[in-house]
Amino acid sequence: MSAASSSSVEHSTDLPVRAGEILEGKFRVERIIGEGAMGLVVEATHLDLEERVALKFLRREALARPEIASRFAREARAAAKIKDDHVARVYDVGGTDDGTPFIVMEFLEGMDLEVVLSKQGPLAIAEAAEHIIQACEGLTAAHTLGIVHRDIKPANLFCVDRPGSRAIKLLDFGISKAGIRSDFDSIDLASASTTQIMGSPHYMSPEQIRSTKDVDPRADIWSLGVVLYELVTGQTPFTATEVTGIIAQVLHEPHRTVRSLRPDVPGELEAVIDRCLAKDPDNRYQAAADLAVALLPFAPKRARAVVERTTAMMSRASGHMPAADSVPPPPLSSPTITNVAASSAPMLSAAVPSNPPQEPARRPFVWLALACVVLGLAGSAFALITRFRASPATEPAEAARAATAASTLDPSPVDTPAPPASDEPAPGSGATATETANPSHAPSQVTAPARARPTPPRVVRTPGTKAAEPKSVPTPPPSTETEIRRER
Repeated sequence: MSAASSSSVEHSTDLPVRAGEILEGKFRVERIIGEGAMGLVVEATHLDLEERVALKFLRREALARPEIASRFAREARAAAKIKDDHVARVYDVGGTDDGTPFIVMEFLEGMDLEVVLSKQGPLAIAEAAEHIIQACEGLTAAHTLGIVHRDIKPANLFCVDRPGSRAIKLLDFGISKAGIRSDFDSIDLASASTTQIMGSPHYMSPEQIRSTKDVDPRADIWSLGVVLYELVTGQTPFTATEVTGIIAQVLHEPHRTVRSLRPDVPGELEAVIDRCLAKDPDNRYQAAADLAVALLPFAPKRARAVVERTTAMMSRASGHMPAADSVPPPPLSSPTITNVAASSAPMLSAAVPSNPPQEPARRPFVWLALACVVLGLAGSAFALITRFRASPATEPAEAARAATAASTLDPSPVDTPAPPASDEPAPGSGATATETANPSHAPSQVTAPARARPTPPRVVRTPGTKAAEPKSVPTPPPSTETEIRRER
């Protein structure tokens, strides 16, 4: 869909439309923007909306082959279901007056990655990683709908120019698998010609070569790995040029290492590519979201938002989370990359033993021990109550010591003289001071001070030594009521 490859429609042969032709009363054909062996794409103007669109057609000889026509219709149905910023949108389908079908698509300006590689050569590592991360989002949108692309290659990854960056759009879902079997699903690729192969041999996974019908999203992971390999090295992993040679190498031979072609590639990135190209699908990344997470350390910071959207999309669709060993440091803020089930399992096992021990023989001894504990507590309580009742009112010396301790803990000056001694404890501060100065009789819970202070000095009382009376506290006069009682 690149404007750079444009030419006049009327100068091409075997084309279903001409420049200036009006289709279905609303699409005016402008120019060719892409051609292939089986079809072409033209730029058109939507007359009602005054907007540019792309119209994709099949060539007349391709329409004569039922399997190609079926593939074309499948592409329209599959792509129309996918609503993602990294998949080229399909708006509608239509047909010419002679019955030639076409697909109305989003008009894109830029070039595909095949053209980018031919013009620029290998890309910077950060740029290559970002392109594949964006492709992972588009593939995740397809995979969550049960659609496997099956033809991922640089020519089907379109690079759209945007201010400050580029965006990748997936193209051509023509051979995608969405639960629909076609005549090509049982082709023997070892003896097939290039026009019969459903896919591009350099980018096809081993399982797709063996049986095109028995593929799942992991086949697209292989293809993305090949594309990433090519973006950073400028070459494909296998060196054969003939179809049969490529197939033999994909099935049975190891690929060339990335660092043998480009030594500056980090070993960690090479390991990511090697995992994509594992011949056993079980040894690859199991989802495009996993691959996106693994590539994040090598991509620009702006790629994090794409990875978070991709993992969230996968989590909502199937409950799948990226594998724990693929999460790069630092971890994503999205909770979809945390393996909650794995982290919580040990706690459940420790908290709930499967076979709790049973000791029926010890039950009599347990009850006897409990009875002794209860009796001991009751005796202690009785002794404390008796001691409390037997003790007289707080002596002046004790009150003075309590006041001294209180003044030490709270250094604020006190101008009020101490109250006279009486049979009842002084309200408020007296009780609090007594409890603070005598921790052995204080309750188990102590109210925190109102203001945050440094650790107060400890009040030390030596047995048998009477605390010094504070000079600022005058000795209270004897109570008049006490003298009257003595005279009587």
